Amino acid sequence: MIKFHAQIYLYAIVLPILFGAAGCSSFDDNPSGPPGAPAVQPVLWLPNLVLGSAAFFPLQATPYNISLDQLDSLRATISDSNAQVIATFQLYDDGNAFDLTDNLAFASLRSGDNVPHDALYCRSINSLFTTQPGLFQLQIYGWTKGVSFSEHYPYAFNVAADAPPLLSLIGIPDSLPSAPFLYEIEVLAIDPDTVSGDSVTEVALQLYTPSGSLIDTVYSLYSYGLGDNYYRLPLTPAFAIGRPTGNYTFVIKAFDTYNLVSDSLSHVVFIENLGPNLSELVLPDTIILPTSEDTSYFTATIRCLDDQGVGDISEVKLRTLYMPDSTWGTNFIPMLDDGDLANSGDSSAGDGIYSRSLSIWPSNQIGVYQFHFYGIDKADNQSEIIDSLWVVP
Repeated sequence: MIKFHAQIYLYAIVLPILFGAAGCSSFDDNPSGPPGAPAVQPVLWLPNLVLGSAAFFPLQATPYNISLDQLDSLRATISDSNAQVIATFQLYDDGNAFDLTDNLAFASLRSGDNVPHDALYCRSINSLFTTQPGLFQLQIYGWTKGVSFSEHYPYAFNVAADAPPLLSLIGIPDSLPSAPFLYEIEVLAIDPDTVSGDSVTEVALQLYTPSGSLIDTVYSLYSYGLGDNYYRLPLTPAFAIGRPTGNYTFVIKAFDTYNLVSDSLSHVVFIENLGPNLSELVLPDTIILPTSEDTSYFTATIRCLDDQGVGDISEVKLRTLYMPDSTWGTNFIPMLDDGDLANSGDSSAGDGIYSRSLSIWPSNQIGVYQFHFYGIDKADNQSEIIDSLWVVP
Protein backbone atom coordinates (compact mmCIF):
# COMPACT_ATOMS: atom_id res chain seq x y z
CA MET A 1 0.00 0.00 0.00
CA ILE A 2 1.14 3.54 -0.66
CA LYS A 3 2.06 5.30 2.56
CA PHE A 4 0.90 8.88 2.79
CA HIS A 5 3.08 11.56 4.26
CA ALA A 6 1.03 13.99 6.33
CA GLN A 7 1.43 16.06 9.46
CA ILE A 8 -1.02 15.57 12.32
CA TYR A 9 -1.95 18.58 14.40
CA LEU A 10 -3.70 18.72 17.74
CA TYR A 11 -5.95 21.61 18.47
CA ALA A 12 -7.07 22.67 21.92
CA ILE A 13 -10.64 23.87 21.84
CA VAL A 14 -11.67 26.16 24.64
CA LEU A 15 -15.39 26.19 25.31
CA PRO A 16 -16.56 29.45 26.83
CA ILE A 17 -18.72 29.13 29.92
CA LEU A 18 -21.40 31.78 30.07
CA PHE A 19 -22.73 32.88 33.42
CA GLY A 20 -26.04 34.69 33.64
CA ALA A 21 -27.83 36.18 36.60
CA ALA A 22 -29.07 32.72 37.55
CA GLY A 23 -25.50 31.61 38.14
CA CYS A 24 -24.61 33.91 41.08
CA SER A 25 -24.12 31.05 43.53
CA SER A 26 -21.72 33.10 45.69
CA PHE A 27 -24.22 35.91 46.26
CA ASP A 28 -24.10 35.75 50.05
CA ASP A 29 -20.32 36.07 50.26
CA ASN A 30 -19.70 38.46 47.40
CA PRO A 31 -22.80 40.48 46.55
CA SER A 32 -22.99 41.71 42.96
CA GLY A 33 -24.29 45.00 41.63
CA PRO A 34 -23.43 48.63 42.37
CA PRO A 35 -21.97 49.40 45.78
CA GLY A 36 -24.09 51.19 48.40
CA ALA A 37 -27.41 50.65 50.12
CA PRO A 38 -29.52 47.53 49.52
CA ALA A 39 -31.51 47.80 46.31
CA VAL A 40 -33.34 45.78 43.65
CA GLN A 41 -32.15 45.32 40.07
CA PRO A 42 -34.79 44.29 37.48
CA VAL A 43 -33.56 41.49 35.20
CA LEU A 44 -36.57 40.80 32.97
CA TRP A 45 -39.47 43.26 32.60
CA LEU A 46 -43.03 42.69 31.47
CA PRO A 47 -43.96 43.49 27.87
CA ASN A 48 -47.12 45.36 26.92
CA LEU A 49 -50.14 43.19 27.67
CA VAL A 50 -53.43 42.48 25.91
CA LEU A 51 -56.57 43.39 27.84
CA GLY A 52 -58.43 40.32 29.08
CA SER A 53 -55.68 37.89 28.10
CA ALA A 54 -54.65 35.15 30.53
CA ALA A 55 -51.30 34.63 28.78
CA PHE A 56 -48.48 34.84 31.35
CA PHE A 57 -45.16 36.64 30.85
CA PRO A 58 -42.12 36.20 33.15
CA LEU A 59 -40.83 38.90 35.48
CA GLN A 60 -37.41 38.61 37.14
CA ALA A 61 -35.42 40.73 39.59
CA THR A 62 -32.43 40.37 41.89
CA PRO A 63 -31.48 42.19 45.10
CA TYR A 64 -27.93 43.37 45.69
CA ASN A 65 -25.83 44.78 48.53
CA ILE A 66 -27.66 42.50 50.95
CA SER A 67 -27.09 38.85 51.89
CA LEU A 68 -29.95 36.48 51.28
CA ASP A 69 -30.27 35.48 54.91
CA GLN A 70 -31.11 39.12 55.70
CA LEU A 71 -33.76 39.40 52.96
CA ASP A 72 -37.36 38.69 53.88
CA SER A 73 -38.98 38.91 50.43
CA LEU A 74 -39.26 40.65 47.08
CA ARG A 75 -42.66 42.18 46.38
CA ALA A 76 -44.15 44.16 43.52
CA THR A 77 -46.93 46.69 43.08
CA ILE A 78 -48.86 47.72 39.98
CA SER A 79 -50.25 51.27 39.92
CA ASP A 80 -52.69 52.87 37.49
CA SER A 81 -52.31 56.22 35.72
CA ASN A 82 -53.58 57.98 38.88
CA ALA A 83 -50.73 56.44 40.91
CA GLN A 84 -53.18 54.24 42.81
CA VAL A 85 -51.89 50.76 43.69
CA ILE A 86 -54.33 48.26 42.19
CA ALA A 87 -52.37 45.00 42.58
CA THR A 88 -49.61 43.54 44.74
CA PHE A 89 -47.78 40.22 44.51
CA GLN A 90 -44.59 38.50 45.60
CA LEU A 91 -41.62 37.11 43.64
CA TYR A 92 -39.88 33.88 44.70
CA ASP A 93 -36.46 32.23 44.52
CA ASP A 94 -37.72 28.72 45.24
CA GLY A 95 -36.68 26.65 42.22
CA ASN A 96 -40.33 26.47 41.15
CA ALA A 97 -40.88 23.93 43.92
CA PHE A 98 -44.17 25.04 45.45
CA ASP A 99 -47.72 25.98 44.56
CA LEU A 100 -48.18 29.56 45.75
CA THR A 101 -51.06 30.32 48.08
CA ASP A 102 -51.91 33.92 47.21
CA ASN A 103 -54.52 32.75 44.63
CA LEU A 104 -54.08 35.68 42.26
CA ALA A 105 -55.69 35.32 38.82
CA PHE A 106 -53.09 37.64 37.29
CA ALA A 107 -50.05 35.88 38.85
CA SER A 108 -48.76 32.38 38.12
CA LEU A 109 -49.48 29.49 40.48
CA ARG A 110 -45.76 28.71 40.59
CA SER A 111 -42.83 31.10 40.41
CA GLY A 112 -41.14 29.70 37.29
CA ASP A 113 -37.77 30.06 39.04
CA ASN A 114 -35.10 27.67 37.72
CA VAL A 115 -32.50 27.56 40.51
CA PRO A 116 -33.37 27.99 44.21
CA HIS A 117 -31.45 30.46 46.37
CA ASP A 118 -29.42 32.01 43.55
CA ALA A 119 -30.73 35.56 44.15
CA LEU A 120 -32.91 35.56 41.01
CA TYR A 121 -36.55 36.07 42.00
CA CYS A 122 -39.30 35.21 39.54
CA ARG A 123 -43.04 35.31 38.87
CA SER A 124 -45.18 35.37 35.70
CA ILE A 125 -47.95 37.94 35.25
CA ASN A 126 -50.89 38.48 32.90
CA SER A 127 -53.30 41.39 32.33
CA LEU A 128 -56.15 40.18 34.55
CA PHE A 129 -55.23 42.64 37.31
CA THR A 130 -57.36 45.23 35.42
CA THR A 131 -60.57 45.43 33.43
CA GLN A 132 -59.64 48.75 31.82
CA PRO A 133 -56.98 49.56 29.22
CA GLY A 134 -54.35 52.12 30.06
CA LEU A 135 -50.81 52.88 31.15
CA PHE A 136 -49.60 51.14 34.30
CA GLN A 137 -46.45 51.23 36.42
CA LEU A 138 -44.65 48.32 38.04
CA GLN A 139 -42.35 48.76 41.06
CA ILE A 140 -40.39 45.98 42.80
CA TYR A 141 -39.35 46.28 46.46
CA GLY A 142 -37.12 44.30 48.75
CA TRP A 143 -38.18 43.83 52.35
CA THR A 144 -35.83 43.28 55.29
CA LYS A 145 -36.89 43.44 58.94
CA GLY A 146 -40.11 45.20 57.98
CA VAL A 147 -38.35 47.94 55.96
CA SER A 148 -38.65 48.18 52.16
CA PHE A 149 -35.97 49.27 49.73
CA SER A 150 -35.87 49.83 45.97
CA GLU A 151 -33.60 51.78 43.67
CA HIS A 152 -34.99 51.32 40.16
CA TYR A 153 -37.46 53.70 38.54
CA PRO A 154 -41.04 52.42 38.13
CA TYR A 155 -41.45 50.60 34.84
CA ALA A 156 -44.33 51.72 32.60
CA PHE A 157 -46.21 49.32 30.37
CA ASN A 158 -49.50 49.35 28.46
CA VAL A 159 -52.57 47.15 28.65
CA ALA A 160 -54.68 47.55 25.52
CA ALA A 161 -57.54 45.94 23.62
CA ASP A 162 -55.23 44.83 20.86
CA ALA A 163 -55.80 42.97 17.59
CA PRO A 164 -53.17 40.76 15.92
CA PRO A 165 -51.40 41.84 12.72
CA LEU A 166 -52.83 40.99 9.32
CA LEU A 167 -50.52 39.21 6.89
CA SER A 168 -50.84 38.88 3.11
CA LEU A 169 -48.51 36.99 0.79
CA ILE A 170 -47.27 39.09 -2.13
CA GLY A 171 -44.66 36.81 -3.68
CA ILE A 172 -42.70 33.63 -3.00
CA PRO A 173 -40.95 31.21 -5.39
CA ASP A 174 -42.26 27.68 -5.91
CA SER A 175 -38.76 26.24 -6.20
CA LEU A 176 -35.10 27.05 -5.56
CA PRO A 177 -32.91 25.32 -8.17
CA SER A 178 -29.42 24.02 -7.60
CA ALA A 179 -28.00 26.84 -9.72
CA PRO A 180 -27.24 30.56 -9.36
CA PHE A 181 -30.42 32.49 -8.56
CA LEU A 182 -31.81 35.49 -6.68
CA TYR A 183 -35.41 35.30 -5.52
CA GLU A 184 -37.34 37.21 -2.89
CA ILE A 185 -40.11 36.53 -0.42
CA GLU A 186 -42.43 39.52 -0.02
CA VAL A 187 -45.41 39.93 2.33
CA LEU A 188 -47.67 42.77 3.43
CA ALA A 189 -47.97 43.06 7.24
CA ILE A 190 -50.17 45.67 8.87
CA ASP A 191 -51.45 46.33 12.38
CA PRO A 192 -55.23 46.85 12.03
CA ASP A 193 -56.05 48.54 15.35
CA THR A 194 -55.61 52.11 16.61
CA VAL A 195 -53.87 51.32 19.91
CA SER A 196 -51.27 53.98 20.58
CA GLY A 197 -47.73 52.70 20.19
CA ASP A 198 -48.81 49.40 18.69
CA SER A 199 -47.19 48.26 15.45
CA VAL A 200 -45.74 45.25 13.67
CA THR A 201 -42.46 44.46 15.39
CA GLU A 202 -41.32 41.37 13.49
CA VAL A 203 -42.15 39.25 10.48
CA ALA A 204 -40.47 35.86 10.74
CA LEU A 205 -40.01 32.80 8.54
CA GLN A 206 -39.56 29.25 9.77
CA LEU A 207 -39.07 26.09 7.73
CA TYR A 208 -40.28 22.53 8.07
CA THR A 209 -38.22 19.76 6.48
CA PRO A 210 -39.67 17.33 3.93
CA SER A 211 -40.24 14.93 6.83
CA GLY A 212 -42.16 17.57 8.80
CA SER A 213 -39.53 18.52 11.39
CA LEU A 214 -39.21 22.17 12.39
CA ILE A 215 -35.83 23.75 11.59
CA ASP A 216 -34.55 25.81 14.52
CA THR A 217 -33.29 28.76 12.45
CA VAL A 218 -35.66 31.75 12.30
CA TYR A 219 -35.30 34.18 9.38
CA SER A 220 -36.45 37.79 9.77
CA LEU A 221 -38.09 39.64 6.89
CA TYR A 222 -37.23 43.34 6.65
CA SER A 223 -39.07 46.50 5.72
CA TYR A 224 -36.78 48.70 3.64
CA GLY A 225 -38.75 51.95 3.76
CA LEU A 226 -39.97 54.21 6.56
CA GLY A 227 -43.63 53.36 7.11
CA ASP A 228 -43.43 50.66 4.46
CA ASN A 229 -45.64 47.71 5.40
CA TYR A 230 -43.94 45.41 2.88
CA TYR A 231 -41.47 42.95 4.35
CA ARG A 232 -38.93 41.10 2.21
CA LEU A 233 -36.32 38.35 2.44
CA PRO A 234 -33.82 37.77 -0.41
CA LEU A 235 -33.12 34.13 -1.24
CA THR A 236 -29.77 33.12 -2.75
CA PRO A 237 -28.18 29.70 -3.35
CA ALA A 238 -26.61 29.90 0.12
CA PHE A 239 -30.12 29.52 1.59
CA ALA A 240 -30.01 25.84 0.57
CA ILE A 241 -26.70 25.07 2.33
CA GLY A 242 -27.02 21.79 4.20
CA ARG A 243 -30.58 21.17 3.05
CA PRO A 244 -31.20 17.90 1.17
CA THR A 245 -33.33 18.11 -1.96
CA GLY A 246 -37.05 18.03 -1.20
CA ASN A 247 -40.26 19.94 -0.50
CA TYR A 248 -39.94 22.38 2.39
CA THR A 249 -42.88 24.16 4.03
CA PHE A 250 -42.25 27.88 4.54
CA VAL A 251 -44.31 29.35 7.41
CA ILE A 252 -44.48 33.13 7.89
CA LYS A 253 -45.90 34.96 10.93
CA ALA A 254 -46.10 38.60 12.04
CA PHE A 255 -45.84 39.84 15.64
CA ASP A 256 -46.89 43.15 17.18
CA THR A 257 -45.90 45.25 20.18
CA TYR A 258 -48.25 43.30 22.41
CA ASN A 259 -46.82 39.94 21.33
CA LEU A 260 -49.93 39.00 19.39
CA VAL A 261 -49.30 36.77 16.39
CA SER A 262 -50.96 36.89 12.99
CA ASP A 263 -52.47 33.92 11.25
CA SER A 264 -49.73 31.89 9.57
CA LEU A 265 -49.01 31.94 5.86
CA SER A 266 -47.55 28.71 4.51
CA HIS A 267 -46.16 27.75 1.13
CA VAL A 268 -44.39 24.61 -0.10
CA VAL A 269 -41.08 25.33 -1.84
CA PHE A 270 -39.05 22.68 -3.64
CA ILE A 271 -35.36 23.09 -2.78
CA GLU A 272 -32.87 21.36 -5.05
CA ASN A 273 -29.37 20.70 -3.73
CA LEU A 274 -27.10 18.66 -5.97
CA GLY A 275 -23.69 17.32 -5.06
CA PRO A 276 -20.39 19.14 -5.54
CA ASN A 277 -18.73 19.21 -8.93
CA LEU A 278 -15.18 17.81 -9.14
CA SER A 279 -12.92 18.79 -12.04
CA GLU A 280 -9.37 19.61 -13.11
CA LEU A 281 -7.77 16.62 -11.41
CA VAL A 282 -3.98 16.70 -11.46
CA LEU A 283 -2.36 13.34 -10.66
CA PRO A 284 0.80 11.82 -12.15
CA ASP A 285 0.20 8.99 -14.61
CA THR A 286 3.36 7.19 -13.55
CA ILE A 287 5.85 7.38 -10.73
CA ILE A 288 9.11 5.45 -10.32
CA LEU A 289 9.46 3.28 -7.25
CA PRO A 290 12.29 4.83 -5.19
CA THR A 291 15.37 2.95 -4.07
CA SER A 292 15.84 1.76 -0.51
CA GLU A 293 17.39 5.08 0.45
CA ASP A 294 14.84 7.40 -1.17
CA THR A 295 11.22 8.51 -0.85
CA SER A 296 9.29 9.94 -3.81
CA TYR A 297 6.80 12.75 -3.21
CA PHE A 298 4.00 13.95 -5.45
CA THR A 299 0.94 16.19 -5.07
CA ALA A 300 -2.62 15.46 -6.13
CA THR A 301 -4.93 18.47 -6.72
CA ILE A 302 -8.57 18.74 -7.71
CA ARG A 303 -11.10 21.57 -8.02
CA CYS A 304 -14.36 21.27 -6.05
CA LEU A 305 -17.30 23.63 -6.68
CA ASP A 306 -20.84 23.61 -5.33
CA ASP A 307 -23.98 25.38 -6.57
CA GLN A 308 -24.66 26.61 -3.04
CA GLY A 309 -21.16 28.04 -2.69
CA VAL A 310 -18.06 27.07 -0.77
CA GLY A 311 -20.05 27.13 2.47
CA ASP A 312 -21.87 23.96 1.41
CA ILE A 313 -18.70 21.90 0.87
CA SER A 314 -18.21 19.59 3.81
CA GLU A 315 -15.07 17.74 2.72
CA VAL A 316 -12.97 16.57 -0.20
CA LYS A 317 -11.06 13.33 0.24
CA LEU A 318 -9.27 10.58 -1.67
CA ARG A 319 -9.00 6.85 -1.25
CA THR A 320 -6.70 4.20 -2.74
CA LEU A 321 -9.56 1.87 -3.51
CA TYR A 322 -7.77 -0.80 -5.54
CA MET A 323 -4.11 -1.82 -5.37
CA PRO A 324 -1.75 -3.97 -7.45
CA ASP A 325 -2.28 -7.08 -5.30
CA SER A 326 -6.05 -6.90 -5.99
CA THR A 327 -6.83 -5.83 -2.42
CA TRP A 328 -9.07 -2.90 -1.53
CA GLY A 329 -7.79 0.06 0.43
CA THR A 330 -9.78 1.43 3.35
CA ASN A 331 -8.09 4.70 4.31
CA PHE A 332 -9.66 8.04 3.40
CA ILE A 333 -7.21 10.94 3.12
CA PRO A 334 -8.56 14.51 3.43
CA MET A 335 -7.78 16.94 0.63
CA LEU A 336 -7.17 20.47 1.87
CA ASP A 337 -7.67 24.00 0.56
CA ASP A 338 -5.65 25.66 3.32
CA GLY A 339 -2.73 27.30 1.49
CA ASP A 340 -0.22 25.30 3.57
CA LEU A 341 2.15 24.38 0.76
CA ALA A 342 4.78 22.86 3.05
CA ASN A 343 2.41 20.34 4.61
CA SER A 344 -0.74 19.76 2.58
CA GLY A 345 0.78 20.81 -0.74
CA ASP A 346 -1.96 23.41 -1.30
CA SER A 347 -0.70 26.63 -2.84
CA SER A 348 -3.62 29.03 -2.23
CA ALA A 349 -6.26 28.92 0.50
CA GLY A 350 -9.92 29.29 -0.40
CA ASP A 351 -9.56 29.06 -4.18
CA GLY A 352 -11.63 25.88 -4.50
CA ILE A 353 -8.58 23.75 -5.41
CA TYR A 354 -7.94 21.00 -2.88
CA SER A 355 -4.51 19.43 -2.58
CA ARG A 356 -2.61 16.71 -0.80
CA SER A 357 1.12 15.98 -0.72
CA LEU A 358 1.68 12.20 -0.88
CA SER A 359 4.70 9.94 -0.76
CA ILE A 360 5.66 6.54 -2.10
CA TRP A 361 8.17 4.30 -0.37
CA PRO A 362 10.51 1.53 -1.57
CA SER A 363 8.25 -1.01 0.16
CA ASN A 364 5.22 -0.13 -1.99
CA GLN A 365 4.10 -2.62 -4.63
CA ILE A 366 4.75 -2.14 -8.31
CA GLY A 367 1.64 -1.86 -10.44
CA VAL A 368 -1.58 0.13 -10.79
CA TYR A 369 -3.16 2.01 -7.90
CA GLN A 370 -6.70 3.23 -8.40
CA PHE A 371 -7.57 6.52 -6.70
CA HIS A 372 -11.12 7.67 -5.95
CA PHE A 373 -11.67 11.37 -5.21
CA TYR A 374 -14.84 12.38 -3.37
CA GLY A 375 -16.54 15.75 -2.88
CA ILE A 376 -19.23 15.80 -0.15
CA ASP A 377 -21.52 18.69 0.76
CA LYS A 378 -23.35 19.49 4.00
CA ALA A 379 -26.50 17.82 2.70
CA ASP A 380 -24.45 14.59 2.32
CA ASN A 381 -24.54 14.75 -1.47
CA GLN A 382 -21.47 13.14 -3.03
CA SER A 383 -19.62 13.34 -6.31
CA GLU A 384 -16.72 11.17 -7.41
CA ILE A 385 -13.81 11.07 -9.86
CA ILE A 386 -11.67 7.96 -10.46
CA ASP A 387 -8.11 7.93 -11.79
CA SER A 388 -5.10 5.60 -11.71
CA LEU A 389 -1.42 5.86 -10.91
CA TRP A 390 1.23 3.46 -12.26
CA VAL A 391 4.15 2.63 -10.00
CA VAL A 392 7.01 1.28 -12.11
CA PRO A 393 10.49 0.01 -11.29
